[in-house]
Amino acid sequence: MNFELIKSKLEKKYIIEHYIDLDELDKQHYSVLYSILKNVKQQEYKDEYRIVFYYFHFLKKTFNDCPPDLLDHLQKVLTYYDIPNFFCIIVTNDDNISEHLAYVSERHTVDEPDPIKYIICQP
Repeated sequence: MNFELIKSKLEKKYIIEHYIDLDELDKQHYSVLYSILKNVKQQEYKDEYRIVFYYFHFLKKTFNDCPPDLLDHLQKVLTYYDIPNFFCIIVTNDDNISEHLAYVSERHTVDEPDPIKYIICQP
């Protein structure tokens, strides 16, 4: 399944106001993510609201056995702005996404037992 088809399916099921390209953010200073999510944050979320992040290239890593730095940072910023993982979805072709998200959720969330949801697809 390709990204356009996934977007179409997501838009039928959820209210999606933001698609955030993590490939592009990985090339910028990570403070940009704070600015983006500050503008995305809502006082109260409807159950069907979602923020969709996506990436289809390898993101930078500090260490080979750790998740990409940007995913780690994303979880920190979501926690900082009190945006629950429930309202986020990552679309990617990264086969290791499940382990990455579980790791960053465990490290950076206090009362959020579930990592960010994800969908594997081809770009």
